[in-house]
Amino acid sequence: MPTATAFMSHSLTNYPECFTKTDVSGYDYWTTMSGFNKSSGGTPTTAQIDDSLALAYNFFWNFYAIRVYGEATQDFGTLKSSSLSPADASDVSGDDNAEPSTRVCSSPYVYVKNNSSPTGTNCKIAGGAERIRRFYDGDTTDEANFVGYGMLGYLFDLYCTAGSSNYASEIRLYGVGDTTTGLYATDYTEIDGYHFVCRAKGYTTRDAANASASSVYATAPLGYNTSASIDSLEFYTYA
Repeated sequence: MPTATAFMSHSLTNYPECFTKTDVSGYDYWTTMSGFNKSSGGTPTTAQIDDSLALAYNFFWNFYAIRVYGEATQDFGTLKSSSLSPADASDVSGDDNAEPSTRVCSSPYVYVKNNSSPTGTNCKIAGGAERIRRFYDGDTTDEANFVGYGMLGYLFDLYCTAGSSNYASEIRLYGVGDTTTGLYATDYTEIDGYHFVCRAKGYTTRDAANASASSVYATAPLGYNTSASIDSLEFYTYA
């Protein structure tokens, strides 16, 4: 794992802004970073809340790379394929993957890796920076509803297509989400101790979808095939 330059953040919360209070009760799915979610029932323990903050801090400050595998093939006598391997997934630099010390006054990461060669196939992994939120299962003015810390929005999107987007597999990781139908599957998933809402999609215009919330695989006749999976997360360490 990469080694980051050590630094100090001068704030009372070790975070560059106040945490936004967010009522997540209206979502079909929500989870704190430590895994207390809408289906958990009861109230979180102090340890679960503390762990959710520690994990959210580490994700915000020290995230480095997401390890994925994506593949798209198109075979009409001549095989065409593009893929993203784990080695490719960490091949980002500069502003695309800012060192922790630069995140004090900016977004933690904007993560994009794309492979669209040869023509007719494409695999792409993208990530959008998200801020830490205080999650409430109800009115945010009532601290009894506080359940821990998490993030909104989509954090990562792995998308592979073949045959002009007619055949595709996709995985998205969120902190919250709603039930989807048809081609989508939505569920909770855990990667290296970090908890997410995962929405997966596998579809073709000729075959029914085959998707799960941890990996997706879509296939079709005439030689189009796509697949996608997420394996692990990597973080900066300090000397």
